[in-house]
Amino acid sequence: MVMRASWTLSGSRVAGGLGGGASGRVLRRRRIDRVLLGFAVVAVALVALGAAMIGNPERVAGAWLGAEVGEEGSAQITEVIDWDFGYRQRHGIFRDVPGLAVQAPVQVTSATAPALTELTAVQGGTRIRVGDPARTVGGRHRYRIGYPLDGVAVGGRLAWDAVGTEFDVTLRNIEIHVVTPYELTAVGCARGGSGSQQPCEVSQPEPGHLVVRIDRLPAHGGVTMYATAGRRLESAPRLQPPGAGPAAGGRPGWAPPVLLAAVLALAAVAVMSWLIRRAGRERVAGAVGMLAVRSGSDGTVRLDTGELTALAGLEFRPPDGLSPAQGGVLLAEAVRTEHKVAWLVDAAVSGHLRIDENGSRTAVLLRQAKLVDSAADAATAAVLDRAFAGRQRLELGGYDREFAGAWGELGRELKDWQRHSGLWDAAGDRRVLLARVFGAIAAVSGLGLVLIGGAITVEGTSLPLVGAGAAAAGGGLAALVRGWELRVRTAVGSALWLRTEGFRRYLAQADGGQVDQVAGHGQLSRYAAWAMALGEGDQWARALATATVTDPYARHYSSLGPTLYGATAAAATAPSSSSSGSSGSSGGVGGGAGGGGGGSW
Repeated sequence: MVMRASWTLSGSRVAGGLGGGASGRVLRRRRIDRVLLGFAVVAVALVALGAAMIGNPERVAGAWLGAEVGEEGSAQITEVIDWDFGYRQRHGIFRDVPGLAVQAPVQVTSATAPALTELTAVQGGTRIRVGDPARTVGGRHRYRIGYPLDGVAVGGRLAWDAVGTEFDVTLRNIEIHVVTPYELTAVGCARGGSGSQQPCEVSQPEPGHLVVRIDRLPAHGGVTMYATAGRRLESAPRLQPPGAGPAAGGRPGWAPPVLLAAVLALAAVAVMSWLIRRAGRERVAGAVGMLAVRSGSDGTVRLDTGELTALAGLEFRPPDGLSPAQGGVLLAEAVRTEHKVAWLVDAAVSGHLRIDENGSRTAVLLRQAKLVDSAADAATAAVLDRAFAGRQRLELGGYDREFAGAWGELGRELKDWQRHSGLWDAAGDRRVLLARVFGAIAAVSGLGLVLIGGAITVEGTSLPLVGAGAAAAGGGLAALVRGWELRVRTAVGSALWLRTEGFRRYLAQADGGQVDQVAGHGQLSRYAAWAMALGEGDQWARALATATVTDPYARHYSSLGPTLYGATAAAATAPSSSSSGSSGSSGGVGGGAGGGGGGSW
């Protein structure tokens, strides 16, 4: 049965309720976790945003291009361009048309975007700039551009660069029409970069009418159509351009996938954090005050850290069965430098060595003869044997290989004690490992789905892939960050934790009068090691300074903390080394009239 951690001294009961300590460390770590998980949610949203930007570049989503050839070989050109600005905000578009005169009658219309038009001369032709300098647009908009072009079919030889090679964006869903007043023979088509002779398929649905359809052209890819005039037709075919209304197939843009990813990642983080926190509650014997009604079938109660801490009172003596270093590990649930320093001080208190200061960051260890009459003494002596390596005097302040080896061995021994002490649930480490492994898999897989889903969502597909990926990523990241809470103590471990926390509270609020009360127990020197292990070394030193009892050893050991932290760190850290190194058909595309390119501004 676990007793409530409030104990008596000299017949009087002292209750404790101070915060901080282990509970404070848990709360601080949870606050850090919340910050990290907040960044994780933002990261998931940024992945979705990046994917949406990658999957939503500026491009021509559709282009209908028609040439109505006249008797003299000139043509009236009609271009219906569905320009998608992607994630950008732009004023409008421009078209550079070789061979077009600046004074030519150019007509531009758009149902959804400003269509103010300005013609300026460029090398070899004219730039048609469409848009409003005082306004920007985004998304997909249809522009219809009409202009006359000379030299399309000179001497009955059709050669038209329907798509020029100077477009800096990808073109999709291209449909090209040519109508002439005569039959067409020797029909040809070339596509690709400038000079390319890669053929493209041409159909002739009726005499004098050529049609080319191409799904996709990369940036700087063009299309040139060739043909030879044949017999005149009684009536020339007519072009039937698409309507000038809004562009079809508009996409949701970047906002929906980003918002969906953020919301579902946040929800998954919250749910996974709650599940882990619930699964990571500590076990305490059920008959603990009013909590007995919550006992499980094994006679234990599951309590969160805050609830467990509320059970702790003040303990004027350290718990039996634990060394100072072990008590520090129990409270912190990790092996830290202060626990090893406390072990060294406790070894000095036990008579294995003497510690003298030799400067602010230098300490001298002097080995002393000590009767080894217990397993603990034997373990301590073994570590010190390795540290001293046959020497009787050891000065700490610079790297010492033997001491560094012993210091590392001490850390491993404390970790081994933590694993095999029976104070922690053996399945806890397995749960932590599983949470981290599956959390990492879920996080990576989820981010991959968000990346893929964010990219294809803007192509008009559904959002479920983004949502599923965000939920998996959020849950996985929460498991990675919060998995440490799945390591829980046994009921015996919780009982000792309560007593250790109660003793830490006593050390944290002790004053000179309370030091005088416990001086008669002959433990003041060992309290110094406990205070260092539990993170209350400075407070205990201040309490000793105001006490009336005179115990030079207790005061000496209590003052060693700052010196030992620096000296042991210097002695156990090998000097760094640096190195440097070094690593050390008919004609081809572009052979006709027109063409050019375009972009946005």
